[in-house]
Amino acid sequence: MPTNGGSRPLAGIRIIDLSNMISGPLATMILGDQGADVIKVEAPGMGDPMRMFGAMRGGMSSTFVNLNRSKRSIVIDLRGETGKEILRRLIRKADVFVQNFRPGVVERLGFGHDAVRALAADVVYASISGFGDTGPFSHRPVYDNVVQALSGVTAVQADPDTGKPELVRNLTLDKATAYTVAQAVTAALLARARGRGGQYVRVAMLDAAIAFLWPDGMMNHTFLGDDVFRVPPIATIYRIYPTADGSITVAALTDDQWARTCRATDREDLIEDPRFRSIFDRLTHMQELREIVTDIIATRTTAEWCALSRSTTFLTPPSCPWTTCPSTRRCGRTARWWKPSTRRRVRCGRRFPPPGSTPRLPSPIDQRPPTANTRIKCWARLATAERKSRRYERAGPWRRTIGDTVNPRGNA
Repeated sequence: MPTNGGSRPLAGIRIIDLSNMISGPLATMILGDQGADVIKVEAPGMGDPMRMFGAMRGGMSSTFVNLNRSKRSIVIDLRGETGKEILRRLIRKADVFVQNFRPGVVERLGFGHDAVRALAADVVYASISGFGDTGPFSHRPVYDNVVQALSGVTAVQADPDTGKPELVRNLTLDKATAYTVAQAVTAALLARARGRGGQYVRVAMLDAAIAFLWPDGMMNHTFLGDDVFRVPPIATIYRIYPTADGSITVAALTDDQWARTCRATDREDLIEDPRFRSIFDRLTHMQELREIVTDIIATRTTAEWCALSRSTTFLTPPSCPWTTCPSTRRCGRTARWWKPSTRRRVRCGRRFPPPGSTPRLPSPIDQRPPTANTRIKCWARLATAERKSRRYERAGPWRRTIGDTVNPRGNA
């Protein structure tokens, strides 16, 4: 196991990661950033499909890079008994097992919850699915846009003027699911540490999506009855307003922020306007307020409004490039080079001592995807494969293939 993550909270925890695509790999990357030893298992051939998705350079995908740092990686052919036995040996030393196959697939491979529990009684088994283990949709493939539609996100994002449903143009729910899984796994590890034994964590993407949407997206559907004061959805409150030479977004929710905004825009008369005096008044007369704000913002340039934001803290360009954002440049929140002139990465969202922690390992994509064009006949014998497995254990971040086939280059 790598030792350079020893100061992080999950140091000493080993995770076997059979997941691919977005939610599972992002969840295990988060855990890896926090010190866990994550071993990513991929099939021979293409491996994780995300290797082929996103901006490419030399056969490498930026999306895969951004989802798989802080991991080691291994290719195992689970179609043969040799590869299955190698995975069983890895599981016996594992603390966490993560998979996101459709219900029934991992059981047919021989690595369902009961089978893995028989190999490691106190393992935390995390299963990620689209719609749960049972039900009419349980065996359907799932993607972020599908869950956005089924969970109600597209309805919340509907155009305020036309009512036409809109997608969030980002893999929001894949990522929300990943964070749900990462938190659930750490909670399960805490339960195990307190003597409650191994845990079975099941996360359905649809469930995670609705829970993620609920606090604000369902604010008008939480209280039941006819005496509820309902307000416009957040999507109708937050708008982008055209300036004299561009556009900007405005946020002034509290009464104090509203008063400072009025003074900064030379419209102090609006402070005592009975339509806008309190936050409830402004929500009630949101359409009128939006028309007034549109006329005000159009009178100055984006730079002039941004200068005012230093004192009012309510104005910002709607699409500020991260490379020019003051918070990014001054605080290092996003722009850090992993390899100068070749790759950027984001700083981990969670920080633990020592300050300024960085991923322990680069993504297992520094070479090309695994291939299966070279047969190693002697690997048909388990003893030889086991020796290869031990060599892998000492190999650090570099990929070693275990199973019936091997990449002739010996890495990804």
